[in-house]
This record gives sequence, C-alpha cells and structure tokens, in this order.
Amino acid sequence: LKIFQIVAMCSELKLLDTVPLQNKSAINIGIIPSDDSQYCILVEDGIYVFKLCGLMDNFLKTMSFMKWFIKPGDFALSSHLGIDINSFITSLPQFDMYEAVLRLDLSEELKEASPLKQQPVQAKWSSLGLVSNNNCVLAAMSNTGALRVYAFTTNESEIEEFIEVCNVTEICVRYFSVKFFPTIFRGATCSSLFEELKKRAGIATPSAFTWTHLISKDDEVFTFLMVGHYDGGVTVCRIKQMKNNETFCDCRVVGYFQTHLKKPTFMHWQQANDDGLLIVGDLEGRIKAISVTQISQESVKFENEIFLWGESDGLRTDCLKVVVHDKNIYVLAVKGSVLVITLIDESGRVADVYPFHVGDFIITGVEHYEGNTILVLTYTGVLKEVMLFNEENKIKIKWRHLFIDYKWWSHRTHGLIVSQNRVFIGVLVSMSKLTNIKKRKDHVRLLVFMNVAKKPLQVLLNNESNTLTSYWDCLEVLRLNGLLDRKLSNEGLSPELDYDKMSLVQLKMCLALAKSSEVMVRNSPVMQTTPTLKSDEFKYILKIRLAMDHMYRLLDRLANGGQLSVFHMQSLDLLNAFLKETVAKGMILRLLLGKLTLDGLYDIIATASELKYPDPPVCVWCEEKIIGLSCVPAHSDTRCCISFMPVTHLPYYKCKFCKSTVHVKLTDVYKTMLCPYCDIPLSYVGRLILKDQDSHPVEISVDLRKANCKSDCVEESVNVDEVEHAFTYLDTNELLDIIQISDDDNSN
Repeated sequence: LKIFQIVAMCSELKLLDTVPLQNKSAINIGIIPSDDSQYCILVEDGIYVFKLCGLMDNFLKTMSFMKWFIKPGDFALSSHLGIDINSFITSLPQFDMYEAVLRLDLSEELKEASPLKQQPVQAKWSSLGLVSNNNCVLAAMSNTGALRVYAFTTNESEIEEFIEVCNVTEICVRYFSVKFFPTIFRGATCSSLFEELKKRAGIATPSAFTWTHLISKDDEVFTFLMVGHYDGGVTVCRIKQMKNNETFCDCRVVGYFQTHLKKPTFMHWQQANDDGLLIVGDLEGRIKAISVTQISQESVKFENEIFLWGESDGLRTDCLKVVVHDKNIYVLAVKGSVLVITLIDESGRVADVYPFHVGDFIITGVEHYEGNTILVLTYTGVLKEVMLFNEENKIKIKWRHLFIDYKWWSHRTHGLIVSQNRVFIGVLVSMSKLTNIKKRKDHVRLLVFMNVAKKPLQVLLNNESNTLTSYWDCLEVLRLNGLLDRKLSNEGLSPELDYDKMSLVQLKMCLALAKSSEVMVRNSPVMQTTPTLKSDEFKYILKIRLAMDHMYRLLDRLANGGQLSVFHMQSLDLLNAFLKETVAKGMILRLLLGKLTLDGLYDIIATASELKYPDPPVCVWCEEKIIGLSCVPAHSDTRCCISFMPVTHLPYYKCKFCKSTVHVKLTDVYKTMLCPYCDIPLSYVGRLILKDQDSHPVEISVDLRKANCKSDCVEESVNVDEVEHAFTYLDTNELLDIIQISDDDNSN
C-alpha cells in the first residue's frame, strides 16, 4: 500500500521545462504572480518579468515565455531627509558611527564608502485594470527602501518595456518633511543630529507595502498603495488609473495611520465589499488586522484593530495570504518554518489560531490551490498539500506530501506559483552544490511541472467565461506536453464537431489547438492529423463570425437612433462586401457551416445593404479605392482584423501573441480591446505620454509615398507583414534536437 501511494504521488507532477536565469536569487519567497498571468522573479540585479506568449506554432520543447528585465534606478533616501550625514559622521561616537555605516537607509551617500547596490527585496502586482485595457502595474521595493511603480509600455517602434512611472518613497518623504520633520537649529550637536536623522529615516523609510482593490467612485477609478514604514506608520497613497503608454502616474498621499508595530515586514489587503481589511506583520512576529472603511478619493478611515498573533516571538512575518471558504476566513502567516493559521468568524473575531510546523526548514512558498486546499513549499523542496476545516470554530487540518521528482540534494527552493487554472506549478530553485561553475552560470532556474490531476483540455471544454483570456496556461501545457509525449494537442476533441453551433470562444480554442497540432505533424512525420478542420479554415470561420458580430454592434447602434462616424460606415461597407463574397464563393459549405450561420448572414447582409455609404477609403500605397480585403492588383498592407479598415497611423493596437492589428478608433465600440483571435488585452502601440503632455491619442501619419528615399537605399520590395517570427521559415526537418543544459549532466 505504501509503494502504491508513493507511485501515485510521483505521477501527480510531471516536469515540463527548466527555464534558466543568469542571476542569483534575492529573497526566499522570490516569485510573485499577477492577475493577468505575469510572474515577477526577484534576483540580485533586478526583476525578471515572465508572461506566457501563446505561441501555438512554436515547435521547441520549451515554455513560450516573453521575458523582460527591470533594473532598479539609483535613489538615495538619506539625501532627501534634510540632514547631511557626511558633515558629522567622523565626529560621532564609535558605536553611533558603526550604526550609521551599517544601516542601509543612512549610508547610501557616504563619500568614503563604496556605492551601494540597489537590490529588490519585495514586489507586488496591482489589481487588474489599473492601466487602461485591463493591465496590472508592478510595485517593487529595494533594500534601501526605494519603492517604485513600473508600468508596461509599447512605443511607436513597438519596443516593449517596463518603465518607472512613480517613485513612491520620494512622494512620502515630501509629505513627511512638511508634517513631521522639525527645523534644525544652528549649534545642534552631532549626536542630536544623528538622533534626528534616525528618527526621520524611521518615519520615512518603507519596509513593506500592499495594493488595495480597484475602486470606482465619482467617475474616477483609483487604488491605494498602503506603505508601511520602519516606525510602524502606514502611509496611504492614492494612485489613479493610468492611460496606455503614460510614463507617469497621479500618486498622492491621502492618509496616515500609526500601527505601533516595529518595522512591518509584510502587508496584505483583503477586500470586504466596499471596505477592506489591512493585515500587517512585523519584525518581532506580531500580526495585526485593521479595518479600513469610508473609502473615498481623499481619505480613508482606520478602525477596529485586532491582533491575529500578539506574541513577540522574534520570528518575522515573511508572507501573508488569505483563503476564504464557506464563509470562513483563514489568514495564513509564514514565520520561518511555521505556518500560523488564524480563523476569523463571520462577526470579525478571532475564533482560533493553529501553528502548523512544516519541519526544520523555512517555508519558501504558500499558494491557494482551490477550495480549502493550499500548497506549502519548504526550502529543501518538500511540497505539502494542506486542507483547512472549521469544526465548531476550531481549525482542523489534513495534509499529505506531494512528491516532486527532482534532485533536491543539490537544489534549494525560492518560491512557488500555481497557474490560473491549476494545470501547471512553477518552483524557483537555485544550486546548493556547484560541481562545475562553468556549466552552472545560471544560478536561478524556474522549474515548470504539469499537474497531471488536472486535464487541460477538459478545463478548456468546461470554460463558461466566453473568453480565452485566462486559459492560455491550458493551451500552453497541451502544446508542450504534446511535443514531449508525441501527442497532438487536439487529440480528444470529437471528430463530429458542429462548427455551425460553436461559440466564438470554442472556435478560438479549436484554432489554437489546430495550429499547435499542425506544427507537431509537420515536424514529426510519425504523427497523423485528426479529422478536424485546418487552422486556416478555423481562422476563416472566425473571420466570418467576428465580422458578423461587429456588424451587429454597429447596426444595433443605428437601430437605437445613434450615429456612426464615416470610419465606421466605411468599415460596415467593407464587412458587408466580405460577407457577400463569402456566400458567393460557397465558403459556407466548404467550412462545414450550416443553416444557423447562413440565416444570420442573409439577415445581416439584407439589413446592411439598405444603408447609404460614404465613398470608400483610399489606399495609401496604390491610391486606389478600397472595396475589399485586398486592393486590385493585390499588395501587402496592414488592415484592422475586426473592421477591415487600413491602419496607416499611430497609435494602434497589436496582439503580442498572433501579431494581429486593430484600429484605435474601435475604442468607440469596445470598452476593453482584446485580440479577436487570442482574447488577450492588446498592446497599445504609440508615442509615450510624458508628464504635462496631452494624453489624448494623436494620429501620426506614416504616409511613405511622400518620404524621400536616400541615395544609398536598396530598391528592393520587402513584405514586412509576412515575417511574423523566426520559426516561420526554418526548415525543421534539418534541425537537430535542441538539448538544454539541465540538471541531468552528472551532478551529484
């Protein structure tokens, strides 16, 4: 029986990929997920940001991640406190001078000291939607207390990067300098100056922070960044929703509260309807929950403080999580090798506290799996599945080991993530035994394990959200696992699918699976295709359905007495012409569509044909009128994949995954700009918006007909639109298997 249990546990997690990083880990819990499937990894030199890129035609046996690196900028908090430590440090008593040199928040600007390296120690993602078009922003704090906010931008050259939009520490210091910092009088002694400097540093230096949920009041969308300081104070910074490509954010201090804790080390926000619960853990081990009410743009109210753990046990709080299940609120606090579980009843009182000892090694990851189940990871690679129960207001737990088949005798863990649909688990590891330094340049690596207990195809088929936005982890696991096991991604789909009755999200799923399966068949002659449509055919069906959906939206606006701009009327004319051509060519029968689609086509074509349209747009390349999907004679151009209108100006939207382009004027029709094929938020391509600059999008002409060609220009026709990515033109039959350097190279 024991042997059977071990075999069952071994089969639950399957290693899919090892992602190497050329850096060392910065902290024990060093990987943080976001609500939009991004993961930030804290290393010594900065922050890596990973995002699944949904490249379904990727034939490599690796996870399709996009990767960015954020290097912290230089900011010395001590130089903004109003007291120059260099003017008196040599006159300080011996132990005071030692303290001044050793404290990072005081010694940044010492003239005779070596420059201090900025190293991230904490990072958190905001709620979804703080940036227009449903994007998150990242806040990160360095070892010197510099707290910055980073946002993702795409400039006019389509260069993507995270840029600093706000220095929260600097804003807090300006607030404190007016409210708390007294005037320094002439003749003050060195000791009194040093004491005043320490006091100011204690008030101003951030030691922990957390985001609140997104709040919408008085037609304004904003959030709060709760910043904890060394002296136990909490500063409330309001940050308004940002527009795409803004290089700044509206950040302002609107409140302050003293918790009377000693150096908060971790903070967590739990939403409670329109209010919230702020949970703070400190260096001495105490944990306090504070109710926050009466939230508005200009203020909040702190009340009803309770201790979740009032004992100063000397174990700092490294992490806080909240699990809500069956009206029970479980607060999870990581304190070294102990997971302190606190049960809060419906009245808001502490019903029970349960310290769960995981072993002799510290906890490096805690994640909510589903329901009342959490996953706990320790430093030595031990993963435990813990189930929480409330029996008569007493915490009861059941737990078991989840065996991870890996070489833990030479590795140590630094973080844990669980994908949105629980189909893969990521573990951040580093080498603890370097047998060959030349081969081990990548000090940190992310291990990606498939959760065999979850069937990704079944999760996709049970999708009721009408969007693929949060289901790309399932598609990526199907692709990668299919390549490893020589199994088609769409294996398991019924060969008798009724495409006529399928929803848009089901068609998008079939398109992605078909694209992945075709790549597998093309690169492995042994594999055979399944009897479903090809990816090009699925894309054509989607093009028909998307055209119909967009026309319904425009015609509905007209039917309700609204007006359409010339752009939308021209688009309606093009879409109508496309649908007429589709019917005339007999594409409905070729694509195995039936009466439902045909009736919808006839109805919408009849309605659209009764309208009077303006003159069609003129192509900037051939100067002919645009009357279809391509000009006559045909040439390459950039068209909006929803409206079919030409995209000739900045700004515009572009998909990170499939590179589809969408016209910026469609924001009149859609609140959130999602890729019509991938369902991910589109990247806004345009000039970066600087502070004090008009944030309204300005169309920038890219009319190449009027551009003078340089004398050294090679007159050669290049179709840029055909080059989507490097994999397209590779002859994979001539490629050798790419073998990454992994832990299997005789490391003992």
